[in-house]
Amino acid sequence: MIDIIYLTYKINNLKYSLPALKYLNYNFNLIIHNDNPEIELTKEWLLENCELDEIKYNTLTILNESENVGMLFSRINSFNSVENSEYTMFMDDDDYLLVRDLPEFDDHSWYRYNIVGVKAIDELTREEYNYTPRIHFGITASFWKSSLLKETFKWIEHNPFKSKINMLEDFTIQQISQAVAIKKGYKYLSHLNILGMVYTIYNTQEKYSHIKDPRYCKEKSDYVKELHTYIANLRLKILNS
Repeated sequence: MIDIIYLTYKINNLKYSLPALKYLNYNFNLIIHNDNPEIELTKEWLLENCELDEIKYNTLTILNESENVGMLFSRINSFNSVENSEYTMFMDDDDYLLVRDLPEFDDHSWYRYNIVGVKAIDELTREEYNYTPRIHFGITASFWKSSLLKETFKWIEHNPFKSKINMLEDFTIQQISQAVAIKKGYKYLSHLNILGMVYTIYNTQEKYSHIKDPRYCKEKSDYVKELHTYIANLRLKILNS
């Protein structure tokens, strides 16, 4: 069994991304985490707007946060709120899942299998959405061993720096999970791993390049350096444990 965890803040995105699940040819539990405290997500709304009645899930869990917790703890809280299946897949509300069948897991020494099978949903106008292909570097649309994710999240939760992580959240999860996997002797099956690291750093630089205020740019640059130091130290701590 696989847990598919959808994270949402702009719940209208689910109207266009969630129906992709009706084409899946394997059993899964569906967990939807809403990080927008101003809106309560309900099963009735999903039935009315997201073709939920056509999605062949095993169980449905809807989680509504009372306050905005951000991307990192949306992933951690939703994962910790359910009795995990053997595998977990994260999806964001602007991800449209393309791969309908399970891959053949011939080698059970892996801990993450990246199927790179998503499209991004781009809002063209207020009335119209369009599916556009994109290179996928995030942690979504991957089959994760839940046991390894659980240990990864424990390492992150039990460190004081966790409260400062407000960007590069997925990069943090990638790096810490790799260290946990190395410690356990697992493999990481994703040909985009190194490219993803480079893309993440480049994308962060591009994101703030248009801002002219040098103090703001320096603040973000210093934060990225601090986060990379935190990740490096935590990886060493895990590998030496």
